[in-house]
Amino acid sequence: MIAVIIMMFDKGGQLTLFVIIAIVVVFGVVGYFVVNNIGDKDVEERGYNFKGVSLQDDLLDCFKIVYQDSLDYVGVQGGYYGEPYGSYIIYGGVTVPFYFVDENVTFPDLEFMEFEIADSVGYNLHLCVDFAKREYEGYELSYGDFNIEVEVGEEGVLFNNNLELTVVSDDENYLLDFEEMPIVIDSDFYGFYSIADYYVSSRFLDPDFMCMDCLYELAEEYNISIYVLNYDEDVVLIVLSSNNGDNYPSNFVFLDNYVVGDVLFGDLPQEGFDEDIFKKINEELNMDVPR
Repeated sequence: MIAVIIMMFDKGGQLTLFVIIAIVVVFGVVGYFVVNNIGDKDVEERGYNFKGVSLQDDLLDCFKIVYQDSLDYVGVQGGYYGEPYGSYIIYGGVTVPFYFVDENVTFPDLEFMEFEIADSVGYNLHLCVDFAKREYEGYELSYGDFNIEVEVGEEGVLFNNNLELTVVSDDENYLLDFEEMPIVIDSDFYGFYSIADYYVSSRFLDPDFMCMDCLYELAEEYNISIYVLNYDEDVVLIVLSSNNGDNYPSNFVFLDNYVVGDVLFGDLPQEGFDEDIFKKINEELNMDVPR
């Protein structure tokens, strides 16, 4: 199913853009979920490096970063931007939801997840215009209410907004209309959703059995890795990880109230990511590699 969500925002949205720095999981040890808030002082470090040649192109490049970061954030929170419905755990600043608790399903559908992605974009898109106001001296920039459209497809996620930006300077006065300038982000979000949907549906039909071979076959179809790891003695963390290069989000995460090695999962191997990747990430973040 492919759905289109249209969200309405006013120009006063002031929530800060979240950027997922890393998700680290090594041999059954839950790693770190690090979320940095983008502020004015470090916005350039995240990639908002305006070229100064074309205001329109610079803003589109900035929008793309907001779209990518929104996918990362909603992915690591299991499809949510705001507070999840049902039970969840706040871990390292990230809210990770349960999809199945005591035979109750709280798994959001794809349409709802598109709504959440749009919500994230809508509350953070102003950062691009705010930055442009500082970079393009002598230009007066203003805009009104705008809509966000998000469409999750099998190959990527389509983003569009109808923000109309009025540009005034000493030499010119014109309108930038971004409605006809959609951006597609390469993404495994549809695959993540399909695997999670299969997982939850299987748990609902038979809480004591999971066809892990079926689950891994589905993951292989989408070129996604699955890691089922102990969070504590009665909770497991399910991490779906993209193997498709620079796709966004890189991970999709949720929780379940079963332990690895029980009747549900059997003797599931405790696999982990490539530790060389962890070392590089942790060197950049000045974090210890979990053992």
